[in-house]
Amino acid sequence: MNPELLATLRKWQASDDPVERAHAEWRLTQPDQVEQLEPTESDAARAVRLIQENPPENTMGKPCGACSDR
Repeated sequence: MNPELLATLRKWQASDDPVERAHAEWRLTQPDQVEQLEPTESDAARAVRLIQENPPENTMGKPCGACSDR
């Protein structure tokens, strides 16, 4: 928690506003460190992974959907 946030919360604790007091009390009981989430996979990396896991079919020599006579 940075010093500015702590000062604001201390000011809110002394406030006449019950919402500010309640928020300050709640926030001061929370851990100071935010959990580090796993990095998310970029769209490009996900596309590469999905193509590797599910390679497209080879369509050479196969009729297209509109060509029923081949």
